[in-house]
Amino acid sequence: ATRRRKFFDGPDSIGPILVESDVVVVAVPQTAQTIGLIGVREVSMIKRSAVLIDVGRGPVVDETALYDALSTNRFAGAAIDVCYRYPQTHELGIPSNLPFHNLPNVVMTPNQAGAYEQRYARRRAILANNIDRISRREQPINVVWEPKAVLSNSRTSFAKKENSKNEGHKNTMDANRGS
Repeated sequence: ATRRRKFFDGPDSIGPILVESDVVVVAVPQTAQTIGLIGVREVSMIKRSAVLIDVGRGPVVDETALYDALSTNRFAGAAIDVCYRYPQTHELGIPSNLPFHNLPNVVMTPNQAGAYEQRYARRRAILANNIDRISRREQPINVVWEPKAVLSNSRTSFAKKENSKNEGHKNTMDANRGS
């Protein structure tokens, strides 16, 4: 049976919840009371096998504390749908000053709830720009990369398969010539 703990006692009672939870979901607005709600102390309390899902606002979870914990595998991982750094008008930017996108235990989404015409126009412009960049053999923008280990492992295994296939073919040809 799943046991649920109620969070009625305010921010000071968050410790036991973090210690016990398999999934920690942060979904609070940014207010003077919630900025830094999940700081270094709270991040250190998250159990090792847990996952943090942040769909609130960036400053609610301390950016550096979260990055440090994730980069050292202090807990299992995070899904982050917040921005710590919002791009300026017409600037294409990354949502954080820290390289969360390089961590294999992090999934980041663009934090773009709601629909409005300017967003669709911007997406069309980015798509057209990327098509143009690719046609010039330039790196497209806003690309989500596979973790380096996955990419390098898949390339290595593909190369090994190709080499062993070629070696097998070569050995068969050599054997046929000799007989």
